Amino acid sequence: MDTIQPVILWKLNNEVWESPLLKNLNDDLLDELYPSQSKKEILQTIYEEKMANEDIYNYLRRSKATRNQMKQRWLNSALKELREAKAKKPKELYAEYLLFKSHYDMVDADTFSTTFSGAKHPEEIIDNKIIFLEKWKDDIAQSLIDYPYFKSKTLKVKLSAFELEITYILALLAVERYNGKVDGSVIERPLSLIDTPSFGIKLERTTIKDEVVNIDGKMYHPTNYEYKAIDENDDDFQFFIRSDAEITSKNNYINLPDPVDEEIYNYVMSRRDKNFARKVIIVEIGQIVAKVFKSKSKKNYEIVAKRLHNLAHLRFTRYSKDKSITFGLFDDVRINSTSWTADISINRLIVEDIIQRRTVSMYSDVIENFDSPLAKILIYALQNERVEFHSNGAIMENVYEYIFFAHKVRFKTRNKKENIAAIIEALEEMKAKSIAIEDYQLIKPDQFRIKFKPLSEHELYDLIKGPLTVDLLNTIS
Repeated sequence: MDTIQPVILWKLNNEVWESPLLKNLNDDLLDELYPSQSKKEILQTIYEEKMANEDIYNYLRRSKATRNQMKQRWLNSALKELREAKAKKPKELYAEYLLFKSHYDMVDADTFSTTFSGAKHPEEIIDNKIIFLEKWKDDIAQSLIDYPYFKSKTLKVKLSAFELEITYILALLAVERYNGKVDGSVIERPLSLIDTPSFGIKLERTTIKDEVVNIDGKMYHPTNYEYKAIDENDDDFQFFIRSDAEITSKNNYINLPDPVDEEIYNYVMSRRDKNFARKVIIVEIGQIVAKVFKSKSKKNYEIVAKRLHNLAHLRFTRYSKDKSITFGLFDDVRINSTSWTADISINRLIVEDIIQRRTVSMYSDVIENFDSPLAKILIYALQNERVEFHSNGAIMENVYEYIFFAHKVRFKTRNKKENIAAIIEALEEMKAKSIAIEDYQLIKPDQFRIKFKPLSEHELYDLIKGPLTVDLLNTIS
């Protein structure tokens, strides 16, 4: 489901209020509808009440239809009252007609015509007004607030129409500005995942051992992928595959998480609710297929389903001197092959990291625009370093050994020299695109000095302080 994140809300704040659809909005009307509230507070209130959990595309379609229906209803009501000509408290068209008729009865025909731009009688003025209203009804660029009799509506009707107009504008802008990616402007990566070489930069297989171990009450086979500590400051790392996984009965190998799996993981996590109240995320397989593959063939649906199951059956264990920690990405995946939806239970450690905000955030378009697969993984670790330096008021620069990078990613090869070259390529792209780092130097064969870019004001609000509040909105001009 594509929803609008609060991050996008404040970015669009000025554009919403400057929309041509609100050209007839004035301060008096705002004070009547929302006494003593700022425009940012009004937008936040409307968003939370009307749009916070709405699918953006469905909402845009519904709000457009509702808007058209409201226009038609207002016009029909005005025409009906005029036609019946018996209202005790005349409004809108009928009230205007009576006003013109009264004036017409008081003056001669020439004076009336001169006063009302050549109209010969009240009916002519009203006929022209009806033509104007018909054009207003059919013109998508004309808002509900542009209705000539809007001010005479009841407070309840005005409030409803205003909220509809604001949410319609917001949905329209979000889709236009973000090309449909309105939900994924920011990606959160749990720290436990950043500190583990769980994702690789190529498709990689490993064989499965015969022995079985108990992890959290379930039986797993160790795999032959083992990362051995380089020195006393390093950790060992190993993959495990659940013994009841279908893959273990058919093959003696498994595919380890690669860039496609990482893209699938990012998509799944972008579908969680704002507060992660539900630990199960429901996704449409077709949405993942559309994001990852060019073709929506049934084969690609099956590939995504298989990858989701594989991610649920994998566990990563990191061994340090005095303890070990084991976790996975997903605990369980249930796929309905009729509706092609997946109910995905997120691993406990991942959930805890996100709820406790032990995460690092990055803009999704930054991740997607990297050419280097390694850059897409390392950026989270480097962003975490950058945020730590900023938070502590430290110099935005540090020296990193090769082991720092080896902790974060599975390289294509065990050849250290080739991996150093891959790191240089990733850092060079970050520097060239002015993402996170300002400069870097290879000061020893396996040692880098990295100078980080200061965090911008937008990054502070988008990536550091979390979901926006009204107070936060009020600090942004």
